[in-house]
Amino acid sequence: MIIIGLTGGIGSGKSTVAQVFNYYGVPIFTADYEGKIISDNNEKAIEEIKKLFGNDIYVDGKLNRKAVATEVFDCKEKLTKLNQIIHPLVKESFDNFCNTNSKKNFVLLESAILVDSGFYRFCDVSVLVSAPETLRISRVVNRDGISEKDVKSRINNQLREEEIEKVCRFKIINDDKNLVLPQVKNLLKNFFSNKNSL
Repeated sequence: MIIIGLTGGIGSGKSTVAQVFNYYGVPIFTADYEGKIISDNNEKAIEEIKKLFGNDIYVDGKLNRKAVATEVFDCKEKLTKLNQIIHPLVKESFDNFCNTNSKKNFVLLESAILVDSGFYRFCDVSVLVSAPETLRISRVVNRDGISEKDVKSRINNQLREEEIEKVCRFKIINDDKNLVLPQVKNLLKNFFSNKNSL
């Protein structure tokens, strides 16, 4: 089984590309979504998160992610501690996912912070979804209903593509001009043909 890591900046269309992999029969594990499930439902994680941010960080049993984002923006130490709570549990879930799909040729680990979190180390090969920044901004403005300034701020808080490219050997261009389906199909062929050298 080949583990593919998939990442991309906000508005790159990473989740859409993941669905194309799924169209070709590749099971998808979405690390960001799994992290949300854990932070809302795992009792041990909830207890640790409350210790870190206070009991009020949960509203109606759900983590107030906007409040968390504000706090960790000002305090990177808290972000590190939060990741130390969540990431090992996400990795545990991913290991279970891989065991469940062990007979598949491929599985996909999708994560916005594949490189930052170090999760790329668990992958045989990593792929970056790339799109022009102007297109990424317009996608997020339309999707989330936020200002262009806010989107640029989010982009500036993420790793630059140049940094991600040092880890990701392959790239998918998702610029609404290049078709994504054939790019994914060719990558899967490439990975399968060269699986012993990945």
